[in-house]
Amino acid sequence: MARLYLLIFIVGIIGIVGYGAKYYYDTTQNRIAVLTKNNTTLKIAIETSEKSINNLKVNIAKMATLNKALQVDLQKAEAYRDELRSKLSKLDLVVEALKDSKVLEGKEGLIDEKGKRIKSVKIDSDEKAAAYTPFVRLVANIKRLTAKLPGGGSKLGSFASALYLVKEKANLSEKGLEDICEKCNIEILDFLNENNEWFLLENKQLSPGLYRIQNAKLLNKSCSELVWAKDQVRIKEDCYPIGNVFGVDIYEAIHVKTNQDVYITAGELIR
Repeated sequence: MARLYLLIFIVGIIGIVGYGAKYYYDTTQNRIAVLTKNNTTLKIAIETSEKSINNLKVNIAKMATLNKALQVDLQKAEAYRDELRSKLSKLDLVVEALKDSKVLEGKEGLIDEKGKRIKSVKIDSDEKAAAYTPFVRLVANIKRLTAKLPGGGSKLGSFASALYLVKEKANLSEKGLEDICEKCNIEILDFLNENNEWFLLENKQLSPGLYRIQNAKLLNKSCSELVWAKDQVRIKEDCYPIGNVFGVDIYEAIHVKTNQDVYITAGELIR
């Protein structure tokens, strides 16, 4: 009887141990499954996060590139605005000076009502030097030429070359030149009759050599008033038009006294 109880006890112990082992095994497996699932979920979350981070980096790089492009466009727009503002202010100065010479005279009194430099007023101060800028000299030259119009083909040719210099220095458009002509009461059609074939070779080439010019003008680079009527200019080999003003061909010659470039038209030249 005692053996039976012992056997039952042993079997019970073994059953309890087996059940405990199975419970532990099942519980462990469940935990492993949960951990595996959580690990998989964590890996997916990490991969998703990494993809999101990479996408974010790509987007940041794209935004940086786009922002840089926008900054460049903005700078270009600002530069264009400043250039346009400068053009308009210069055009306004030309037009206003043609209507009222006091716009050029200013407070320093360097230029008279006809655009001529007043020799008795010396440029002996920084203020006067600053007032007598190359652009002011350009406009004064236009003012002088308008006072001589009409005055034959050479005068209109000189006016055309002076307009070309203003166009180059002030970067004015064709419309800006038309506005100047309108204020000067000059018809654009008048320019069409100014191209002549004197001293011209084939393809509008100017015959090389020494000539004299009929009217005073400004040096191209400095706009200095150092070129006078009857001064000699040299036409180089292969001298072709560099541009035109309302159909009048503009050439570049060398002023002999200063060895500097000047704009001329064929109608201004004499032997």
